[in-house]
Amino acid sequence: MQYTTDTKSQNMDPIVSTILHDEPEYADLIEVFVERLPPTVTKVQQLFNERQWPQFRKEIHDLKGMGGSYGFPMVTELAGQIGMELKEDNTDAVQSLLQELESISARIALGMLKDDQQKCA
Repeated sequence: MQYTTDTKSQNMDPIVSTILHDEPEYADLIEVFVERLPPTVTKVQQLFNERQWPQFRKEIHDLKGMGGSYGFPMVTELAGQIGMELKEDNTDAVQSLLQELESISARIALGMLKDDQQKCA
């Protein structure tokens, strides 16, 4: 599996799934989630920029549910905050939270990359 990280994310602490250590049989599913997370975040940002609220809400709701399921509770929490801020029509806060989501996504990709490297060592 190939994960891409930018140079900024390489200076950040990696995030690894909270369930990966205790339940390694889920590694393949977690890898799929991690692989799809950056394009999903990009899609969410695009939907926000285009003000496509129904689809944006759906994608955020999906991320909220999936984050914790794959051992990334910070994704669930952040997606929940985004949804709440959107309900309050606080688009400035949503924009800021989306930037945080992008950073977390990069750290998750970095965590999976480092985990893969440790398996090969």
